[in-house]
Amino acid sequence: MDRFIGRENIKFYGARLRTEADMATRQRLHSLLLEEEDRLGADREFIAVIEQTISAFDALIDLQRKLVTMLERGRLDGDGRAKALLVGLVESRAVYRNYHRRMLRSLVS
Repeated sequence: MDRFIGRENIKFYGARLRTEADMATRQRLHSLLLEEEDRLGADREFIAVIEQTISAFDALIDLQRKLVTMLERGRLDGDGRAKALLVGLVESRAVYRNYHRRMLRSLVS
């Protein structure tokens, strides 16, 4: 049951991180995510979910970069928020990539 809850929490934090622009909230979500990852540890079955999450972040980052470029070219309002979200998405992807690497290393050793 604890593993199920841990996995669901990680999925929930990931979903929130895909849309949250507020830096303080993002930092708190990153902290909660890291705590949950540490509690869950290496989980062979969960690696695929983490890989899917990383792929989702890759797609969102690509889309957000295009949006930022479009806003900058048109000198439209909102590019600051769009840039902040882009930075947050890149940071969140890095958190998931690090977790993925840690899981793989612990399973190999």
